Amino acid sequence: MNEFSQVAGLAWILSGLAVADVLYDRITGRKRDYRETFIDLAILVPHDLIARFGSHAVNFMILLWLEPLQLIKLPSSGWLWIPLIVAADFCYYWFHRLSHRCRLFWANHVVHHSSTQLYFTTALRMSWFDGFGFVIPAVVLLLVGFDPVRIGAGIRFVLIWQIMNHTDKVGRLPLLEKIFVTPSFHRVHHGLNEHYLDKNYGAIFSFWDRLFGTYEPEKETPVFGAKGLKPYVNPIGVNFHEHLRLLSDFKNSKTLRERFLRVFGPPEWQPESSAESKSKALPRWPFLRSS
Repeated sequence: MNEFSQVAGLAWILSGLAVADVLYDRITGRKRDYRETFIDLAILVPHDLIARFGSHAVNFMILLWLEPLQLIKLPSSGWLWIPLIVAADFCYYWFHRLSHRCRLFWANHVVHHSSTQLYFTTALRMSWFDGFGFVIPAVVLLLVGFDPVRIGAGIRFVLIWQIMNHTDKVGRLPLLEKIFVTPSFHRVHHGLNEHYLDKNYGAIFSFWDRLFGTYEPEKETPVFGAKGLKPYVNPIGVNFHEHLRLLSDFKNSKTLRERFLRVFGPPEWQPESSAESKSKALPRWPFLRSS
């Protein structure tokens, strides 16, 4: 359990950064949208409860069930932490990319991109169901020989590491960015600017994006948010708006192919014959009010 205590300690340190971020804006008088910060924290509490008592347990049981299928069994030695972190970051890169290019996964991930500001607390704005999806990179790590307990700690480390890169207060660090993800690198990922879309998926290491053609340097000030999304005023709307749009589009689909692409195609996909059918029957629930 020592591995988990180390990761938990890092979580407390980086959470302190989020508090310091708020205090810095308060002391310097820098304009801050506290409503966005409130939504970040309001989403965090249910997310943490669902993760602790739901997704973590379910994912761990899946890993134990699949453990006999491991191709190899790596020893539980301390030196394996470095290859585990590199492998976890590699798997996260592809899962993150999938979360942007498959609407089923985007319905969860869009929660993280729904903020129109980029604060340390934005890193805590994750879908209440995100945790279940992380079983995908976890299974890949399991099959190549890593221990289920360490896999959980490794993926948490990758996620926690990203907190420090959710800020607009740090300029470009071009030398560091050749290897590691920096705040500038990650601001591009959150940018709505046309040439920033679907770029810079890396969490810890920036060279995955360079290697696989998704790297874009920060050249202009990013506009934050999710394309085509109005800012929602409460955590429930933030979490469920895209799921309801997806269900509405699926229900209004006319063919099996269209239904398949509505779920598994890119988020922006529309049938050629119905450009006007962009979630035309979205339910008007009170919690889906936008600001």
